[in-house]
Amino acid sequence: MMIGFLDLFGSWDPTLAFVCAGTLLPMTIALRFVTGRQPLTGDSFLQKQTEDFDYKLIIGAILFGIGWGLSGFVPGTAFASLSYGSSASVIFVISILVGMRITPLLQGLLDSFKTTE
Repeated sequence: MMIGFLDLFGSWDPTLAFVCAGTLLPMTIALRFVTGRQPLTGDSFLQKQTEDFDYKLIIGAILFGIGWGLSGFVPGTAFASLSYGSSASVIFVISILVGMRITPLLQGLLDSFKTTE
């Protein structure tokens, strides 16, 4: 489904757009119910911290899109696919874990470039 959706100039499959659009109504209703309430677990619901688009958001979105486009997996489906023993999902999950480990290092490097300007 994902690969077909990204194939704009081949046999484009709009199914994923309908799946995404189908989540809007239930999430809009759910957001109305949770606004101003306490969650069953935890202190509070997570709220958006900033209105700004910074380099971290842009780089993260680009890397997410590249990983999704190359593998056909997003993190949730990759972890679920581990139960099938697929080598592609194992490689993808290992890549996620390695990325999580090196992100603080890369973030520190990028922050040091930002402060020297």
